[in-house]
Parts: sequence; structure tokens; C-alpha cells
Amino acid sequence: MFAHKPLIIAALLLVGAGCAYSSAMNKGSRFESSGDWANAYAQYDAAAKKKPDEIEAQKARERASNALVDEALRKAQDALAIGDFEVVIERLADAMKYDADRPEVFEIRKKAREDMEKRYKRLWEAKSYKDAYEMLVRTRNLFPDMEHLEKGFDDARAHYTDTAKAELGKKQYPEALKTLRTIVELEPDRQGDIAALEQSILGKWGEDLAAKASSNLRFKKIGAAAVLYARAYEVAGRREHLDKARELASKLQPEGKMSISLKVGGPKDRADYVREGVTAGIANIADTTIVPKLGKLDVRIDVGAQKCTEEDAVTPTEKDFISGQVEEPNPEFHELTANLQAQRDREANAKQKAEVLFPDVEKAEATLKGIDAELETAKREAAEKKASVEEAQTQLDRSKARRDELQTQLDTLTAQGATATADSVRQQLGDMGRIISEWSGEVIKRGDAASTAERKVKSLEVERGPAAEALNRLKTGYDAIMKDKSDAQDQASSLAVKLSSTPQTVWKDVHEMLKYDIHDYTRTCTAPVTVTMKPAWETSQPTSEVYTPSHETKDRAHIGHVKAEVKEDLKVFPEDDKTLVEKGDKATVAELVTWLENLAGDHFRARRTDTAVELVEKPVDATTELVRLYVGAQGRLDESSVKMFQAHVKQHFGLEKIELLNPSSAE
Repeated sequence: MFAHKPLIIAALLLVGAGCAYSSAMNKGSRFESSGDWANAYAQYDAAAKKKPDEIEAQKARERASNALVDEALRKAQDALAIGDFEVVIERLADAMKYDADRPEVFEIRKKAREDMEKRYKRLWEAKSYKDAYEMLVRTRNLFPDMEHLEKGFDDARAHYTDTAKAELGKKQYPEALKTLRTIVELEPDRQGDIAALEQSILGKWGEDLAAKASSNLRFKKIGAAAVLYARAYEVAGRREHLDKARELASKLQPEGKMSISLKVGGPKDRADYVREGVTAGIANIADTTIVPKLGKLDVRIDVGAQKCTEEDAVTPTEKDFISGQVEEPNPEFHELTANLQAQRDREANAKQKAEVLFPDVEKAEATLKGIDAELETAKREAAEKKASVEEAQTQLDRSKARRDELQTQLDTLTAQGATATADSVRQQLGDMGRIISEWSGEVIKRGDAASTAERKVKSLEVERGPAAEALNRLKTGYDAIMKDKSDAQDQASSLAVKLSSTPQTVWKDVHEMLKYDIHDYTRTCTAPVTVTMKPAWETSQPTSEVYTPSHETKDRAHIGHVKAEVKEDLKVFPEDDKTLVEKGDKATVAELVTWLENLAGDHFRARRTDTAVELVEKPVDATTELVRLYVGAQGRLDESSVKMFQAHVKQHFGLEKIELLNPSSAE
């Protein structure tokens, strides 16, 4: 029956190939209609590969490839017209993907070579040397075999080298360096060719900067000298120039801080305490230092005489206390006795109720147990009957399946005219019909037996409900009675134990009243301090202040009484006068340090502003103050000031990295 299978498979493959071919051609046609020749070519190519002998697919593919080549050649011509030679080569490569033999490809490539050489020569003759140099590089990237390249590169390198030497002779160091580095800008691999001349330019430039720095130093322009030495190091990389720059910056560093002269007068102990506190606070203010005399800020502190006063607030008080005892009957003993008897009566009553109910509980348990045994047997029989029905049904289903199989076989044989074999199958069909009839009857008979068994189970389940409910009700009542009996036993036992330890009589307290005064004492100490500031700059900040901080301590005092359990409390303050005064002085020092911090901020704001003005009016002379602030109070410079300082040293001295001036910074 499978003799023609290879032919069928081959036919299916041909049908599949035909469908794929048609699909590709249809898609290609849609892409062609929208002008998308690249996708159209891809679909036509796929179709041609599916059916290599189809002329329609070959023509469609050729039509698409011609369109793609024409488009690439048009774009190449457009790029050639504007001198975009790199695009020219890219578009020619696109055209050659579809047709490597089109004459136009070779003509355009030849024209591009000629145009690039002509453009180079025109630029060189017009003395547009960098543009000519760049054209040489572009030409070498696209057409490395062109004859004019070797001489052109030699001429370009010689021009920039000779120009740099001429500029060096005129001490035009930045110009010479820029000119020379044009070579490696366009030919990065030529660093070795310019290294010696480049180093010569940098070295002479550094020496020239160092000479200018030395000249400024002779005229006491220390800041400008430091910056020029740093720039000399930046240019030539000689360590001695950096060391000199940092040496000069180190001399200016202390001058960048705000100097404070401090004078403290008054009682020695307090004056010493205030001086030490203020000195420690100044040490924590960024970029400030204390000097013996005549600082940027003169601080005068006068410590005044302390004053302490005391107040007494009286509160009349009374307290009930026990002065003796008398014996009386104990009410708790009699109450416990009555409660114990009540619990014993409760226990006896519960016991009597339990004895009456117990036989009914036993009878209900026996009834439910019998029903449960009968129900278990009925469920087991019902399960067996159900399994028997499923077995008969399985046999019936198999017989029907065999009958259907024989019927299909008979239909096939009859169609083929196999009469003898068909008769044999008809006989088997007759036998199978009788078997089906027998199993059908068996299914019905076994089903009836299973239904009867299931009805018996349901009947017993219905019967079990009232019996279980009756037993549950009886047990619930019985359990409640037994719990009541147990609770009564527990409470009686607890009461008996408690009663055994409870006395029949008790002692009663005799009360009296104690009257006395409570004294609340408050002691207050004031520690006055007068401060005067004399800043060397104009400021809107306050320059004088009188501090009068007060601190107090409290204590409570009263008499003692033994029977009233009142313990005598003497007047003893937790803090003495010295401690209270020190608290005041400590608070004054804290406020004073905050005041100094604000003045320091104002000082540096004024210096930044003044420096900015002087840098415009006297850029070289003001550079000394710039360096002072930068290396001595860098933390006081905001971002805009740092940027301004950087711009100044770059504009006037060429220094790129102002951080080279930091005495402790890395190179």
C-alpha cells in the first residue's frame, strides 16, 4: 500500500518549492513598486535560486541589480562632484557587489584619482599647506599606489619642520611647537621624526620662562615668579623648576591665612580659661592663625567680675504616718471559709449529675459504633461493585473498538474486490456483535448491583447522623459537668491552702499627721565678658559684644522624721559657683568662636573681591596675593574664584595646572 510513497514526497517538495517561489516573486514585486530595489533584489534572487530555470525570475533579478548599480553610480558621481572621495569609493564598492564589470566603475575610480592629485597640487601651489597635507593623507588612504605621494609627503614634512625651526629662532615657542606637531596630527606614527626638534623647542621655552621668573623674583614679584617657574616645569618637565616654584609658594603660604592677635584681661583663672577656649576654637577655624601682635584681626576680651545670688521657695507639707497597732478579727479568714464550703458543695452536686448521665452516654456510643461498622462494610461492597462495572465497561469498549476496526477492514476489502477475505471478516464481525451484546448486558447487570450497594451506603449515612448528634450532645453535657466538678476541686484545694496560712485575727494601724516645710533653693551665677574686634578690612559684621550668660543650680531641703519615714534632706547644691561660672564662660567661648568663624568668612570674601579687582588693574603684582590665597587658604576659595585664578595664570603666564603650586601636591 506504500509503493508510491517516494513519488508522493517528491510531489510535495515540488509543491513547496513552487509556493516559496511564488511568495518570493510577489514580495519582490511589492518592493520594486515602492522603489526598494535592495529588498526587491533579495526576493528575486531567492526566487531564482528556488527555480533556476525560470526566465521571469532571472530577468527580475537582473532588473533589480541594474537599478542598484545605477543608483550607486549616480551617488558616486554626486560625491565626486563635491570632492567627497571617501563616499565615492564606498558607492563604487556598492555597485561592484551587483556588477563588478561595469565600465563606469573604472572610469569614476580613474577620475577620482586624477581629481585628488589635481586638488593637492592646487592647494600646495596656493600655499594652503595644511589642506594640501590633509589631501595627501586622504589620497594615501584611498589610493596608496599613486606616484606623487612620496614626494608630496617629503615636501610637507620639510615645510613644517623648517617653519618650526624659523619660529624657534624668533623665540616663538608655542607657534613653533604647534607648527611641528602638525606632522603627528596628520601622521600619528611620525612622532619619532619630530622628537628631537620638539624637545629642543620645549627645553629652550622652559629656559626662557625660568629666566623671566628669576627677573620677577629680583623685583620682589614672588607670585609671578612662582607661577612662571611652574609653567617652565609644565613645558620642559625639569624638576628644579618645580622645586623653585613650590619653594616660593611655601614662603607665601602662611601669608594666605587670616592672622589673629588675641588679648585677654580680667581675673586670672577665668581669663586663662577663656583664652585657652578661644585659642582651641581658632585652631579649628580653617586657614586662620594666632600671631603675637598686629594681625588681620585684633581681638580684645575683658573678663568681668562674676555675681552669684540665691532664692528660697517654701512649700508647707503634711504626711500621714503610723504611730501604733491594735488586734481585730480577720475578715479575709471568714470569707475564705465560706468560699471553701461553697466549692465543696459545687463539687458534690456535679458528681451526682455525672453519675445520672453516664449510662446514657455509654448507650449512645454503642449505637454509633454499630452503625459505623455496618457502614464500613457497605462502603467496601459498593467500591467492589463499582470496580466490577468499570471492568465490564472496559471490555465493552475494547469489543466496540475491535468491531470498528473490522468494519473499516471490510470496507477496504470490498472496495478492492477481495471477496474471500471479506467473507472471513464478516464472520468475525458477527462474532464480535454477539460479544458486544453479552458485555452490554453484563454492564447493565453489574450497574444495578452497584446502585443497590450505593443506596445502602447512603441510607446508613442518613441513619448515622442523628445517632452521632445524640452522642455528641450527651458527651458535651457530660464533659461540662466533669469540668465543673474539676474546677470546683481545684478551687477548693487552692482555698484550703490559702485558708491554712491565713490568721483568724489581724493588727490594725493607728495613723497620725506630720506637718513640715519643704525648701526649694535656687542659686544663680552670672559671668560677664566684654569683647572688642578690630578688623583690618571694612566689614558689616558686628565688632563688639557684651556677654552676660547666667546658669543656675537647684536643691531641695527639709526636716527628718523616723516614724513618718521622712529622711532629712540637707541643702547641698549639685554644682558649685565655679562650675556655674565655667558653664557661662564655655557658652561665651562657643559664641565667640562662631563670631570669629563668621569674621573669617567675611575676611576671605573681602580678600577674594580685592584680589579680583587688583588682577585686572595690576595683573603681575596681584599674582602674589593670588598665590597666597591659593596655597595658604585654598579651602576659602569658592569654585568661581578658583576658576578665575586658573584663567588668570593661564592668560598671563600660560600655566595650565595651577595645582602645581601646592607645596605638598603630586606632580
